[in-house]
Amino acid sequence: ACVVDEESGACSSIGVRYLLDRKLISGSGAIYVYPGTNVTIGHRGLLRLEIDVKGENVHTGSIEWNTKMKGANASTTLARILIALEDYAWSNDKDPSFPDLTLTVTPGTIVNGGGFVSVVPSNASAMVDIRLMPSTSVDDILKKIEDIMENIINERNEFYRKISLNSTSSTRLSASITIKNQLPAATIDSNHPLVLSCVNAVKKILNIIPTTNGCGPANEGYMLIGSGIPTICGFGPIGGNVHGVDEWISIPSMAQTVDIYVDIVSNYCQLFG
Repeated sequence: ACVVDEESGACSSIGVRYLLDRKLISGSGAIYVYPGTNVTIGHRGLLRLEIDVKGENVHTGSIEWNTKMKGANASTTLARILIALEDYAWSNDKDPSFPDLTLTVTPGTIVNGGGFVSVVPSNASAMVDIRLMPSTSVDDILKKIEDIMENIINERNEFYRKISLNSTSSTRLSASITIKNQLPAATIDSNHPLVLSCVNAVKKILNIIPTTNGCGPANEGYMLIGSGIPTICGFGPIGGNVHGVDEWISIPSMAQTVDIYVDIVSNYCQLFG
């Protein structure tokens, strides 16, 4: 129940946020259960945007569209925006807590456009998924996306004005951005006692030295860390293909993980002297 909204962006008012805001949970530490032996000291942030493009519909067989006196294709305009976002050289933000990760911008994870095969699309929309590093400026990201959108919208409006040979042609295309999800990157120190307790437990029970890196996907760890609860943002049994149709977990590793959790709690909380 605590992570009920994790799949939808981990930033609603239910689950962990509800409990924290009402001071119904507290603690000296937390472990976010996630497959793998990496002692995850943090997660990247998340920014999800919806880009909406408005055009002008007209029958594709009409003389108005043939001469471009009417109509503006929202879908192809959106496609140009998405490709421009993909081609842009985004800042290569890095952080020592995330040695193999950087800022990642993925345009067009969901795309919708048009309504009928013989009508020029007047509406098109797409989701853009952005994974943020601790140093990433959301304002800078939004400003660059807005600049790219504005340039392409102006370019396409000028295209329709010129091709229709109508210098008084009104603006046919527009675009807007809506923020759907936003949450910050979050980390704890790799030398925090909770992290060291987990590392030592893994060494003792699995006889391996685990890595202590931040992870790429986001979760509710930032809520707990921001509320003063040190959190390992991922550690658990062996598993794989997360979110896939054949997501799996190793049954034998579950018993080992329980032993590791017991060792972490007993040492971190000093339960036995």
